[in-house]
Amino acid sequence: MKSLKRGIDNLKLPDALFGHKVERVNKLDGIKLITKDFWLMFRASGTEPIVRVYAESKSQVLSDKLIELGKKDDLCSMIFVRPCRQSYLKYFLVFG
Repeated sequence: MKSLKRGIDNLKLPDALFGHKVERVNKLDGIKLITKDFWLMFRASGTEPIVRVYAESKSQVLSDKLIELGKKDDLCSMIFVRPCRQSYLKYFLVFG
């Protein structure tokens, strides 16, 4: 368990999303990047070789943009330090 925590703590996470500073990172159930106005979360499946991308904001347009950002291979690879194939991604929108 210590090696898993050490690996999560060493991830390269972005400082900002769409110009909004990432104020907190919740690593309890995936990687959740939290800004003042929205959040974007990556969660690797425990049963399938996929990464699920979740987003929450006050508008569908912004949530769609966050999901598109999460789908990009460069962001996913930066976080998980390996390529994330498009076919391995599932997308969910959550509105607050």
